[in-house]
Amino acid sequence: MSNARKVSSTWKAPGSAPRDGTPILGDFGWPWPVYAVWDEYDEQWVVVTVQRSPMADGPDNTYLETDTEKHPSLKRWHPLPKL
Repeated sequence: MSNARKVSSTWKAPGSAPRDGTPILGDFGWPWPVYAVWDEYDEQWVVVTVQRSPMADGPDNTYLETDTEKHPSLKRWHPLPKL
């Protein structure tokens, strides 16, 4: 008997996305989905992407970058799995 949890692969309509600070996986029309959370103060989504920049003196520099997206930009969303 497996203890693994089943993860739903069904995307949800943008209007049903939580706007209470719950992080989600959002599809904003980019080639990949991104981690997003609603910013109640500015009334927009804060999104996080992983960036990579080659450095002249060695290995690539990897970092997280935040940006914002207006609410209508959200095409669909998926809840993050519980850990």
